[in-house]
Amino acid sequence: MQFSGRFLAASSLLLAIAGCKWELVDTNYAVEEATSFTLERHLSTDSFSGSLMGDEYNPLSCVSLPADWTHEVDAEFTSNLAEPPVLELTLQASAALALEESFSREGFDWTCYSAFPTAETMGDVAQGTVTFTITPHNVSAPVQIFSTLGLQVNQTMSALALHDVFPGTIPAGEPVRLDDEAPLVSPLDGLEGPQNWDITSTSFNGKLLVNNLTGLPMTTFSFDGDAVVTGTEFPFPVDAFSEPVVIDGELVFPISTEGGIVMVTTVDGEVWSPVGTGIEASESTEIIALSFDQEMNRWELIVREAELLNAYFLSNSDDEGRFLVIGSESGMETPASGIVRGKIKAADGKSLVLLHDNDVLSLLEVGEADWSVTPLLNGAVVPSSMPTLVMGDTLYLAIGGDVEANGFYQYSLSGGGGLQWVSSLPLEMTYSLAAFDGGLLLTTTDSLLVSIDDGASWEQLLNDSMAVLVTAGWSLTSVDIQALTGREALVNISAWNGVSDVPFLSAMVKVDLESGNATFMGGSGMEPSISSPETPDTSWRYLGKVGDVHYRWTFNLNKEVVLERFSLKASVSGASGSETPASRGSSGGGGLPGIFLFALVLIGWLRLRQP
Repeated sequence: MQFSGRFLAASSLLLAIAGCKWELVDTNYAVEEATSFTLERHLSTDSFSGSLMGDEYNPLSCVSLPADWTHEVDAEFTSNLAEPPVLELTLQASAALALEESFSREGFDWTCYSAFPTAETMGDVAQGTVTFTITPHNVSAPVQIFSTLGLQVNQTMSALALHDVFPGTIPAGEPVRLDDEAPLVSPLDGLEGPQNWDITSTSFNGKLLVNNLTGLPMTTFSFDGDAVVTGTEFPFPVDAFSEPVVIDGELVFPISTEGGIVMVTTVDGEVWSPVGTGIEASESTEIIALSFDQEMNRWELIVREAELLNAYFLSNSDDEGRFLVIGSESGMETPASGIVRGKIKAADGKSLVLLHDNDVLSLLEVGEADWSVTPLLNGAVVPSSMPTLVMGDTLYLAIGGDVEANGFYQYSLSGGGGLQWVSSLPLEMTYSLAAFDGGLLLTTTDSLLVSIDDGASWEQLLNDSMAVLVTAGWSLTSVDIQALTGREALVNISAWNGVSDVPFLSAMVKVDLESGNATFMGGSGMEPSISSPETPDTSWRYLGKVGDVHYRWTFNLNKEVVLERFSLKASVSGASGSETPASRGSSGGGGLPGIFLFALVLIGWLRLRQP
C-alpha cells in the first residue's frame, strides 16, 4: 500500500477547531475508479470523566484498506495548554502488526499513525481530526473498510468503525443520515462506555414514538424524506411507564406519577391528554403491561408493587369515568409473586406474563377476580434468556443451554393440553425468536437457526459454522433479532473479551434468509470505553420502523441524537406477538465475497458467551 503524510501546525488550527461541530464517522461512500475520497475521525477529550491534565497520551488512528489502494494522511490538533505539543504524524508499525494478528483480513492491510513520536501532555481539553484521503483501485463491487481511533498507541481497536464503499452510487436502501434542525440532546451524564438503552418504539400516525430514549418517557420523531423533526414535549412528570397501546386511531400510554397511575392519550402523537385511574402508586411501582379486551370493552392493567404482581380492570366508557377501576379497587384477590421472565401479547391483544417462582414456570392471565395460573414447567431451572413468540393461539417457547428444561415448546392459549415439548435445542443460550414467511428464526450464542416445520427440526442458516471460525477470548453478551422480512433478518450482536479497558463490539448484521450470507451494516464497530476518545457512546442501535422504512440512532460528540434510515429486502412480514425491544444490526471480491467471510469470521470470533 502506498501512502504519503503531511500535517498542519496545531497553533494555526485553534480558531477552526474551536468552531467545529464534531460529527459522527461517515457510514458509507460512493466512489469512482481512481477518484479520491476522504475519511475523517474526530477526537475530543473535553467530556471525559476526570482530568487529563498532566497525563501523557499519544492518539492513534488506523485504517484497513485493500492492498492496492493508496492514501495520504493529514491531522489537526489543539488543546488548552499554553504550549501544546507539536503535531508530528508517526507511522506505528507495531500497532498495525497487532491488528494484522488480531483482526486480519485477506487482501487488506492495516496502517497506523500516532500524533506524536512519543506520548505527550495534551491538556484536559484537547481536540483533533485525522483525515485519510483514500484513492481506490479496481472497485467493481462494494468494499468494506475499517478505521480506529485511540488515545494511546496500544489502543489499536478503540472506536473501531466500519465504512461501506460503493462503486458509482450508494444503492437504495443503504443507511442515509437524516437532518434534524433541533436534535434531542441527552440530559444524562456519564455516557462514556457501554450502555444498555432499554427502549421500545411504536409506529403511529406516520411517526415513530419512542419510550425511554435518553431517559425521556416519550420522544416523537416525524419524518419528511431525509429530514426528521424531534418532539420531546411530554408535559407530565413520570416515575415509571410501559409500552403504549394503539386502538382505533388512539394511542394510550400508561405512566406512574406521584399522584398515581395515569393514562395519557393522543390521536396525533403531539398533543397529550392525561386521565387518572384512581390507582395509587409509589416510587417502586412498575407498570408491566396494558392491554385492551375487545370482547368486554375494557382495559387490563398489570403492575408490580413491592415485588407482587397485581392487575386491574379499567373502564372504556365514553364519559368521565373512562380508565377508572371497574370492580375491586384492590385488584386481584391474591397478588402473585415471582420473577417475571417474559411479557406476552396474545393474538387478541391480551397481555400474559411468564412467572418463575420456586422452580415453577407459570403462565399468568388476568381472571375475573383473581389470577388464572397455568403451571408450564415444574421443578425446572431455566436460563435467564428464554425467548417467546405468539402466532395465532399458539405460544412458542425456546429454552437453550445445558439445563434439564432444554427444548423448543408449544402451548395452546385457547386451552386443551399443557406445554408440549417439540424438539431439542443446542446447549447454548437462546436470545430471540421471530417468524417470517415460511418459517421461524432463532438466535443462540453460536448459531442462527431456521425451522420450516413449526419447530420440529432446526437447520443452520449461515453458510459456515461459527464453531470452525471461532477465535478465543470474546464472548457474546446479546444476539437480538431487530427486524425480519421474508427475505432478510436484521440481527444486533454485542460482545466483549473480558478485558476492562477494551470496548464492547456492537454490530448490526443483515442476514440473507435465502443464501445464508451475513453482512455487517456500515457504522458497525466498537462501543467506546471510558478511555476511548469517542465520547459519548456512538454505537448505532435499532430504533424502529414506519411502514417499510427502518431507523437507527446514535449520539454525536455533542450528545445529540442522530438518526439514519435504511431498508431491508422485501416487505416486513409478521413477527407476530414477538415483543423484542427496539434497543435490543459489502462485500467485495468473487465467489464468497471477502467481507461475507469476514463477517462470519467476526461473528464466530464472538462465539464464547460471558458466563
